[in-house]
Amino acid sequence: MRCRHIDLALAEWQAVLESVLDDCAAPVTDPAIAYRGRRRWVRAYEPVRWMEDAPASSMLRPGGVYAITGGFGNIGLTLAETLARRFGARLALLTRIALPDRQDWDEWQRIHGPQEPVSRRLRAISELEALGAQVLPIACDVTSRDQMAAAMEKTRETFGEIHGIIHAAGEMEPSSFRPISQTDEDAAGLHFGPKIAGAETLGEVAVRFKPAFCMLASSLSSVLGGLNFSAYAAANSFLDAFAEQQNQGQRHTRWISVNWDGWRFEEATGSRAELFLTPAEGGDVFRRILAHRNASRVVISTGDLESRMERWVRLQAAALQTGPTDTPVAHERPELKTAYVKPRTTVEQTVADLWQAILGISTLGVHDNFIELGGHSLLAIQLVSRLRDLFHADIGLTALFEYPTVAELAAHIEGMLDNAEGQMEELAKMLDYVERLSPEEVKELLSGQQEGG
Repeated sequence: MRCRHIDLALAEWQAVLESVLDDCAAPVTDPAIAYRGRRRWVRAYEPVRWMEDAPASSMLRPGGVYAITGGFGNIGLTLAETLARRFGARLALLTRIALPDRQDWDEWQRIHGPQEPVSRRLRAISELEALGAQVLPIACDVTSRDQMAAAMEKTRETFGEIHGIIHAAGEMEPSSFRPISQTDEDAAGLHFGPKIAGAETLGEVAVRFKPAFCMLASSLSSVLGGLNFSAYAAANSFLDAFAEQQNQGQRHTRWISVNWDGWRFEEATGSRAELFLTPAEGGDVFRRILAHRNASRVVISTGDLESRMERWVRLQAAALQTGPTDTPVAHERPELKTAYVKPRTTVEQTVADLWQAILGISTLGVHDNFIELGGHSLLAIQLVSRLRDLFHADIGLTALFEYPTVAELAAHIEGMLDNAEGQMEELAKMLDYVERLSPEEVKELLSGQQEGG
C-alpha cells in the first residue's frame, strides 16, 4: 500500500490542479508534498555536524531541575544518567508504577529479588544518586492533565523552578507492534495514549510552569517507517508536528522533537548492530542538541539518511540490491540459547545462506531466531524481497516475525511450494480431461454450466 499526502491551500487549489493530477499519476517518490501559490514544496533534511558542546548557550545547567516522563524506560534513564553525571541535576522521574516508601526499599528488594521491575527502578535511583543527582520518583499517568499538573507541582515544591521536561513515555513491548491489518483502535491506543495524549497534556501543563525546553522523544520511524510500525510511526509523526506547532505560539519554552535512531542497551549482534546508538553516544547527542537553542526538530541517523530514504521510503528497486558498499562483514555465530543445528533440506540451506548474507553472520543454525540475531523490520523487507525472487512465491512481509527461525520459515515456504505444485497438478489434470473431449462434449458441458448459472 503506497500513500501520499498532498497539502493544498484551499483558496488556491484550482491554480495547481493540473500539477496535483500529475503528482497523483506519477510514481510515489515524495510521500509529502505541499503547494503554496504556484510553488511545489517537498521535505528535505539537511545534515549538520555539532562537534563540540557550547556551554554558554546550552539550555542545560548545573544543578538544574528536570522532569522526565517514562523516566524508568531505557531512553529516560539514559538521559537521566547524563544529567546526573554531567550536571548534578535534580530529577523527577515520572512512572506508571508506584514505588514503595524509601524506608521500605531494602526490604522490598530482599523479598522480591534484583530483577523484579520495581526492584530495578529502586536500583536505578540509587545509581543516579551515587552520580550526584537528587531523584524524586512520581507515580503519574501522563494522559491525565490533573496527574501531570500535580506531578509538576510536586517537582517544583521539592526542587524549585523546573528548567526542562523530557517526554520519553511510550509503549515498547514487542506485542504492541503489529501489521497494519491487525492494528485496530485498541492496538493504536497503546502508542497514541502515552505519546499523543501525553504530549497534548504536557502542552497544557508547560504553559503554567514555563520550562526552558520540552524535548519530545520521537523516532526515526516517522521518517523511514518500518514493518509493524504503523501506529508507532504515526504517534511519532504527531510529536514532530506538535513541537513545530507549539513553537509557533510559545515564547517561554523551546519545544524540540528528536527522531532517535535505534539504541543498543544490551549486547547485540547482526549486520546493523554496530550502527545502533550506545547509551554513551545517545547522552552525548542529547547534550549537543540542547546546546543549540534554535533546534526544533532533529533527526538522528547513524547511517546516510538520504540513501536510507531511497531504500525504505521511495523503495527504489536498485537500492534493494546489496552492493559492495553495504555488504556486511561476516561475524561468528553469537552465543545463543539454542544449540547449533545445520540445515537439513535444500530450502533450509537456501534460507540460511540468505540470512547469513544479509545479517553478516558466517554460520547459522536452523533454530536460530531472526530477532535474536539482530534482525529488524528494515532488514526483514530486504530479506522477504530476496525470498520472493528466489522461490517465486508470494511471501508476506510479516513472515519473518510469524516464522522467526530458519526451520519455521523454510517449512512455511515449503508448504507454499507444495500447495502451488498441487494446484498445478490439478490444472494439468483438468487440461488433460478437456483435451480428450470431443467438440460436441465440450459444447454440451459449457451449455450445462450456462444453464446452471
